[in-house]
Amino acid sequence: MRLPSETKQALRRGHAFSTATLLAATMALAASPARAQQAYFSFEGNIAAAGGQHEFTFNLPSNQADTDDLFFQTYSGVGGTNLAGDTITVGVNPRLDFVKTDGSLGVWDDSNATIDARIDFGDDLDSGHVLPDPLLAGDYRLTHSTRDNNRVGTWALDLAAPAGNFILTGLSPVNSSTVTSLKFGTTGTGANSAVFNNTGATTVSGLVTVESGGVLNASTGTSTFYANGGVLVDGGAAIIQRDNFSIADGTTFEATNGAQVSAINTINDPDDLDASVDTLFYFVSTGISTASVTYNINAGADFATPGGLLIGLGGNGTFIVDGVGSSLSVGATTNNAISELGSLGNGNLTVRNGATADYFSNFLWLGRLASASNTTTLSVESGATFTAKDIKASASNAESEAGAVVINVTGAGSTLTQFNRSWVALTLGSTSSTSTNTTTVNVTNNGVFTTGAGATTLNRTATLNIDTRGVFNANGDVNVNGGDLNRIDGVFNLADGKKLTASNNGTVDFTGFYIINGGSTFEINSGADFTVSHFLDVANNLSSTDGDGTLIVDGVGSTLTTNTSRNVALDWGRVNTAQVTVRNGASATIQSGAALRLAKFGGSTSSASLTIDSGFFRLPTTFSANTIEVASSTGGGTASITVTGTGASLTQSGASTLTIGAPASTSGTSASLNQSGASALTTVVPGTGTVTVTNGGRLTTGTGTTTVNTNGTLNVEATWNNSLFNFNVGRLLLNGNLVIEDGGELAGNGGIDEGTTTGATITNRGTLRTARDVVFPFPGSSLSRSFATEINVAYTQAASGVMTFGVADMVGGSGDDVLTQVFINEDYTLAGQVRFLAEDTGDPLTDLGFLGLYSEQGLIQNSSSASPTRTGVFDTVAGHILGDGTAIAVLYDGAEVNAQRVYFGDADLDGVIDQSDLDIVVDNWLKNNLTDSLADISWASGDFTGDGLVSWADLDAVLLNWEGDTDPVLPPGIPEPASLALLGLGGLCLLGRRRTSQPNSTT
Repeated sequence: MRLPSETKQALRRGHAFSTATLLAATMALAASPARAQQAYFSFEGNIAAAGGQHEFTFNLPSNQADTDDLFFQTYSGVGGTNLAGDTITVGVNPRLDFVKTDGSLGVWDDSNATIDARIDFGDDLDSGHVLPDPLLAGDYRLTHSTRDNNRVGTWALDLAAPAGNFILTGLSPVNSSTVTSLKFGTTGTGANSAVFNNTGATTVSGLVTVESGGVLNASTGTSTFYANGGVLVDGGAAIIQRDNFSIADGTTFEATNGAQVSAINTINDPDDLDASVDTLFYFVSTGISTASVTYNINAGADFATPGGLLIGLGGNGTFIVDGVGSSLSVGATTNNAISELGSLGNGNLTVRNGATADYFSNFLWLGRLASASNTTTLSVESGATFTAKDIKASASNAESEAGAVVINVTGAGSTLTQFNRSWVALTLGSTSSTSTNTTTVNVTNNGVFTTGAGATTLNRTATLNIDTRGVFNANGDVNVNGGDLNRIDGVFNLADGKKLTASNNGTVDFTGFYIINGGSTFEINSGADFTVSHFLDVANNLSSTDGDGTLIVDGVGSTLTTNTSRNVALDWGRVNTAQVTVRNGASATIQSGAALRLAKFGGSTSSASLTIDSGFFRLPTTFSANTIEVASSTGGGTASITVTGTGASLTQSGASTLTIGAPASTSGTSASLNQSGASALTTVVPGTGTVTVTNGGRLTTGTGTTTVNTNGTLNVEATWNNSLFNFNVGRLLLNGNLVIEDGGELAGNGGIDEGTTTGATITNRGTLRTARDVVFPFPGSSLSRSFATEINVAYTQAASGVMTFGVADMVGGSGDDVLTQVFINEDYTLAGQVRFLAEDTGDPLTDLGFLGLYSEQGLIQNSSSASPTRTGVFDTVAGHILGDGTAIAVLYDGAEVNAQRVYFGDADLDGVIDQSDLDIVVDNWLKNNLTDSLADISWASGDFTGDGLVSWADLDAVLLNWEGDTDPVLPPGIPEPASLALLGLGGLCLLGRRRTSQPNSTT
């Protein structure tokens, strides 16, 4: 028989029933009782000494008639089978006394040795005493004693009445009588109950069994109910309250076969966990004890408590919810209560085999104030479901914390889910440096742990293990604050836009691969470690959720290590934007022979950046990898690598290569088949890649080739750091070959060195740009070659190559413009173009003021004792004509290429434009660097325009500036002058006139 549905639902919600509420729920049906349904209460007991009695009090809500099956029957006289179906052996010779408490009725039966005592509406064979008809409603007392009240032994008693019209209110011993067993419920059909509404002090030394139809209410007033032998709610219902109900140590409270249990309390928290909250609790433990109390809810039974549930508080407590349909509900009514598991005692909560547990209470606290010998376990197993709000495990941060806390979510269909609200958090472990507790969370065997939208924190003593296809879904930020996060063989899902932070020597260790995307961020700082055994992708599309990804490794001792066991490429920025930063003394290592690919395959929307930054304090910050591809394919994405600050280094290993940007040949269209099978043309946009080594950073390549493609830029540059007053020059170390492709650019005024191998070379088919952002901090500072680019490998500039020199203003110095230079300490071959640009605009030089050229500021020099061999000259010189009638003359002197500011047309550099300058032009007429490789066709050869050919424009430079009294004239361009015959007139030599002023020249 099941309880009425309204009663069951009220119990399931955890309603705190008073006696009146209980009667309203169970006795309202008394007006139309089902005569075929009978309530029974079967007692067994023992009288240990003469004079032992037991008194039973009850209430009849309505009048009873002789047609109702109401009787009181003993079994100890001759034995038999009671209404509960138990076999009773012969015990004491019993006597029954039945009175109405107002004194208006008294009936008794004193049995003889051959029969048992019985009181009912019919004839009594022994005494002839019968119940009056009708038996009026009211309160009654039945006393069980022995014949002559001097017998000892076991006894048995049944109380029977129509279901719904009999409420047992108490039982109490007199002298030495005890109740060793109580079973009650209903028989027959109907919807009424057998109610035990305890109002006094009741003790049952044996098992209390509440069978189908029975309702045990041990929660009224100041009553007490001591179940010293345990409780079995077998299809019935129980309402129990912390301060009214007690179950003895070492016993079990079991609810089974659809039983309904409501555990309530109306007294404020005595431990004052939060004095501002009127907290309700139910205890699953008693006192300070090593004995254990077990609650077992199974076979479709339900256990509900409106406030908090304390399991193992003081003593040891075990709570098991087992089987499909079995449930635990905590805090549904008073959801601001606190629940605890294992505080000052061992606590064990297990939900298994399809059962459910719902914690609506404010938070669930595991292992609070546990000692070293305490163990606290929360297990969700075998298809069970567990929901909760905040969960704390050993998280009070007290120095006295000890013991072990374990949370297990294991088995297919097993789920532990926190409410998905921003304030719902998961806090594991202690931050105290002296705490010895351990907190371990195991999500295994297809179990699923889903957090709330609040933060998940793994403090120093916490470990989260995700193994054997377990799944951990983090809906909020994750803070590994000194703890350990291990994804061994399972899934770690960080919600879109959320952040994982590992700090204070915490560890994040992932077996297999992982993808950071969906707008998520991983930050590893304060000595934490992040290890991925397979590949680590950022902003890739291998998972169901795409989006941006950010990875930061920050601080001394913080490390990133990936590809420890598999040689698989890493893709950063394959889809959307990937940002990876290693800074302030951290290190990152990509092991095995895997390639690191930035912004490859993802199309024009993909981008990736990698920054290695030694920070303000210039701490050693390292990144090591193998092959690196920086937007090197037809994907059309953009990617950059920046190595900045003294101590910052990017190192490639072995025969690895570095490819920057995509070659121009990848642009255009390509044909492909779409999903419908039709042919489609796709625009192919080459990727754009940039690598910048600056401010003292260092890049060391592998022994393979470093290639800067058409759409790539390799910047090796330096800046002045006013905070440190320390000028830092970036370095590029080549173990292989650097190729600057046509359209590519290498820029900076750092150094290019040969690595551990020999024979490294630079081939410039694009642009080598030097001199950027030259700044002097103090007035009167002299120039230093620290502002130049130094090349310590063989340099070849092809016919398509460009070497660009910048002119920058000396800030804080004399105010003059400064032309920077290149130091080449190995053999070099020149061709192509040399170009001069103003650094502030990037345009060819025009309208610049006085150009201060110092003797050490030659265009190309060597700074070592060895003298490199120069071969060839620049084919053309561009941007060298100044706006004041002067120009920068490019001169070749042995192994050096120098520059000097002179008047336009002054070939012999004597400050006079005269016959000697004209003779030089005539002697080299129509000679050029393309057809006459033996001639250095330069300024000194009469090539004032820098186009590699002595022609009409150069002749115009001499003729138009011949007169010394006029301002110098810039060349009008290429058209031939009108007076061609002047070329053949010897009289031209008579036109020479020395100028009266000369530009400053110190070469």
